[in-house]
Amino acid sequence: MDDFALRLVKDWLIERHRRWPLSTNPYLIVSPSTALHVDRPAAGTSNFQALRDRIGLNPTQLRQDRFLDEARELPIRSG
Repeated sequence: MDDFALRLVKDWLIERHRRWPLSTNPYLIVSPSTALHVDRPAAGTSNFQALRDRIGLNPTQLRQDRFLDEARELPIRSG
């Protein structure tokens, strides 16, 4: 792996750990294939709904929160 690619991988791992410090997924990129593992909790809609209900958000609120979070992360570009 060249220096540029190695730096990108290291930066991504640091960012991923910052955003999701409790993630136990050992893969570099989490995809539908790598997210599912027999030794880990299922990544199904029922688990997501249970978590969402415990937090107290409805789907619309969750969607709006995601938009706001993405907007906060994007750099501001001037005209």
